[in-house]
Amino acid sequence: MYLFESRALWALVPVAGAVALFTFLAVASWAEQRRKERESYYRYEFRKQLVEAGKMDAKDVRELIQYEQESQMYRGRQSSVVGGFVLIGVGLGLLLGLQWIGDGVWMVGYIPLFIGISLMVYALLVAPRIVPTPPPSFQDRQPPAGD
Repeated sequence: MYLFESRALWALVPVAGAVALFTFLAVASWAEQRRKERESYYRYEFRKQLVEAGKMDAKDVRELIQYEQESQMYRGRQSSVVGGFVLIGVGLGLLLGLQWIGDGVWMVGYIPLFIGISLMVYALLVAPRIVPTPPPSFQDRQPPAGD
């Protein structure tokens, strides 16, 4: 008797695949979270060293944090615009490409089309329009006279 001759053993193949998939997703999620924590810690330590060295004061740290937040919001808004254009293109492509199959299958194209339109409406009308201010410059600043 061969190993996969029984149908019961073939039923284990999707189960093993599902276990492997969810294990991979759990490990990938954990690794991503650890990376974000590490980046946050290093960012904090870098700012702390700049303050201790006298190259930044509290106002500069606040400006730097504000710049980082504004940049993140700006990139998120731009990503929504790009995602909206892509989904609108996919929806239109499905509408045009599936019309020859018949029986109303082409209406599937409305799903990504409306998702793309909603992303565009959010990005262009609802999302805050923040353009990041230039980051503060610390290179030309002299350390305090007391050091």
